[in-house]
Amino acid sequence: CVATSDVFGCTNTNATNYDPAATADDGSCLYEVILSVNMNQYVDSYTTVYVSGGFNGWNGLSNPMSDADLDNVWEVTVLFPEGANEYKFTIDDWAAQENFIGGEACTVTIGGFTNRSLIVSGNTTVNTVCWNSCIACSSNSYTLTFRVDMTNETVDANGIQLVGSFQGFDPL
Repeated sequence: CVATSDVFGCTNTNATNYDPAATADDGSCLYEVILSVNMNQYVDSYTTVYVSGGFNGWNGLSNPMSDADLDNVWEVTVLFPEGANEYKFTIDDWAAQENFIGGEACTVTIGGFTNRSLIVSGNTTVNTVCWNSCIACSSNSYTLTFRVDMTNETVDANGIQLVGSFQGFDPL
């Protein structure tokens, strides 16, 4: 039963938009969700990683992520409504997006679209995942330093390139 004098708003004190004047919750509570995606195994070039979802109208530019420590793990804090939410990581205004086949532990398929799924009940930090995966990237990566003695060689204007499967065999 709703009293005529009820003031509707967010009544959860943990929500970012808590309204102390509200006497009846209207389902509008928003919570901070920290998301991060490890891009170290993504081989194509890109400028910025974004998170797009129902919370921002699937806008490809609304929530850019950042990589302040340059470790190629991109992070962002976004406001999600309480309940079931769908989202995915995208690149450069939908130039690329995660593509799940469906049935993965972190996804839901609705209307032919498979996206990441998250049930929000308060402020939360989601574990870092690998691009297009529900889990963290494997740690089978190593940092190598290559040194080549070029004192007896002529190096052209393009310099020297190291190519391999780790960067798509692209000498540029």
